[in-house]
Amino acid sequence: MSSFSNSPSVKSDRARPGWLAVALAGAAFVLGGYAFGYVNDVEGFNATSLTTTLFVKAVAQGDNPFWTDLLGLGLPQPFRISLIQHPLGFLFALLPPLAAIKTIVVLQGLAGTLVCYVLCRRLRMPAFVAGACALSFILCTSVLQPLFFDDWPTSFLSFCFLPLLTWLFVLLCEEQSPYRALGLGIALGLASGLLFATGIASLVLPYLLVLSIVFCCPPDVVRRHWRPIAFGAVTCALVASAVFVLLASEYLQFPASAVRDRHSNPGLLTHAASALMLQYGDARSISEFAQLVLQDGHRTVGFGPIAAVATLLALIFPLGPFGLRVKFAFIASLVFMVLPPEVYGSVMTATWVFRDGANFFGILLFGLLLSRVVEIEREGALRLAPMLCLAQCLILFVAALPPWYRTVENGLDPTLRPNNLSALEREGPFFRQLREITGPVQGRLMMSGDLGRAVREYKLFRDGLVANIGALHGWRIVNAFPRGIATSALHPDAHLMEGTINATERNIREKDFLDILGIDYVLAWESETVAAVLRRVGTIRLPGQDDIAVWHNPDAWAPVVELKREARNRQLPLNAGCGHDRFLCADFTPVRELRGDSRVTSAMQRGGTIAFSVQPVASDRLFLVNSWYRPGWSADRADVGVVPLFGQLIGVIVPAGVAEVALTYQPPAVMWAYVVSTAAIVIAALLILLLMRAPHRSARRAQAPNSVRSAVK
Repeated sequence: MSSFSNSPSVKSDRARPGWLAVALAGAAFVLGGYAFGYVNDVEGFNATSLTTTLFVKAVAQGDNPFWTDLLGLGLPQPFRISLIQHPLGFLFALLPPLAAIKTIVVLQGLAGTLVCYVLCRRLRMPAFVAGACALSFILCTSVLQPLFFDDWPTSFLSFCFLPLLTWLFVLLCEEQSPYRALGLGIALGLASGLLFATGIASLVLPYLLVLSIVFCCPPDVVRRHWRPIAFGAVTCALVASAVFVLLASEYLQFPASAVRDRHSNPGLLTHAASALMLQYGDARSISEFAQLVLQDGHRTVGFGPIAAVATLLALIFPLGPFGLRVKFAFIASLVFMVLPPEVYGSVMTATWVFRDGANFFGILLFGLLLSRVVEIEREGALRLAPMLCLAQCLILFVAALPPWYRTVENGLDPTLRPNNLSALEREGPFFRQLREITGPVQGRLMMSGDLGRAVREYKLFRDGLVANIGALHGWRIVNAFPRGIATSALHPDAHLMEGTINATERNIREKDFLDILGIDYVLAWESETVAAVLRRVGTIRLPGQDDIAVWHNPDAWAPVVELKREARNRQLPLNAGCGHDRFLCADFTPVRELRGDSRVTSAMQRGGTIAFSVQPVASDRLFLVNSWYRPGWSADRADVGVVPLFGQLIGVIVPAGVAEVALTYQPPAVMWAYVVSTAAIVIAALLILLLMRAPHRSARRAQAPNSVRSAVK
């Protein structure tokens, strides 16, 4: 008998697809609310969905996807977190970004529910118990909080990997065929690697830490399957290599002063009260209950009070070898969850992410214990287990209804739906008015610092303006907030793994700064002062907001200009009282005196490619490209040099007689890591298909001679 049976004597009941249908119908109901509703929070959208859309569409159009000129002074891609290596990431090239992310969430949520049910059945749970566990999985706080409160779908997508990884591990340990075991080992490595590649770093670490307890194989399993385990580890490392390289290259550039936000860490009693739903005990009516649910952040453990009590009983009840490992994983989740944030340093201070492990393994313990109850009930007339499962599902369903209803109501509200859609997918009131004022703009726009902060804090969300959203509409806006990209050389980064590029009060008053960086338009509140030479061309009026003045800079420099050769060794002094000591607070006055006379006949920048043409002359020349210099920029000719100018801008040394130059951003480590990672995904998928079919082909070949002999006889 398998070591994963919760009891040696429990026999698996007949497959009843009706319970699976009930679980999938419940999941479809929950996920449908997310798909058709709206949550007034788009923090995940302007990072994950935006960078994935820009990257995937660049690949589809044949452009270099590793750089975007639409944010900041140009920024490397992808940001963190991205879904470019997700199996459904191609949807961002076919659908609007909001539709793409919601489609992925729905499909992966249904798949996670299905795998959770299949896992429970594999652990010899009765069908109705497996159905209750699958419904508990899709109704726990690890799902409700990221989908209906914080709109953080990548957290939910990471959570959906937990049942998949556990199921593959169980299959691997029970497999007898060496071919299929190898295929399952590679599948386990592929799933783990995709969790790294598409998940939240602060979630991946605790997931794998807790799962490692479950994955502690018995010695006989290690001896029998050491090759599949080794192949799985290599597959995981190769698939995750791209995100490892990206995280390492950017993480090391963040200054020591940049730390993660200090999230409050609830105590164990708070988690226990949440698991038992005691925080709703003061409700005297359905409306009060709904109000309490909507006020709850759902960041604590919560997978149903009946399952929570059953989990506590399961901790002292013998559930077999696998059940013992699940108990240790559940306890480990609780221990790590209540440790003070300082234990994790600046890497992960939000220790409540271990909530997901407590929810998932608590649900498994609930199912394992109820399977034992079913075994005992077979000898008597009592049928307690079905009633407990029904009550568990009803309680969770009732608790999920208020946030589900509010989200759907927001989606159906005629005053909210158009604004939300326009803010995320179409040009909203802000950009529509801006386009009417400026017409097509080739150069850059810069918001004042106060306006940029208001955008970052979602104060103009209803008007179609959220951080980074202009890039989806083709606007080149200097103010940018790239998650996972270190921008501290340009502007101080306030938080670890969260880049920041914003203006200061002095930036919008400095003509040299605006001219040399090619800023064509400045957007500022009506009361703010800008450079005296700017010309006001219009006003953006938004309900409930102060007027936003639109200023045109007629003297903005072209993207590529010639500089005198002595500019190569010049450094720019800092402007005193500018607000910080980084490049965007440099005094650009000396650069004007260094401008050369050569005229650039044409210039084009698209993604990670910059091309320009000049009249050939008999001597070397130096050209300034007003984009951010990062290691990885190179020219298409060996005799053309690419160097940093003034520390942070691109300088191009054009030799005598050369008329055309093309630059490409190709960071070797990141590009090769993505090539290796993508190739590993494809090869691993093919190997899994071949190895899982190999035993069937061998069996058919073995049967063929017997069939021939029978025919001869």
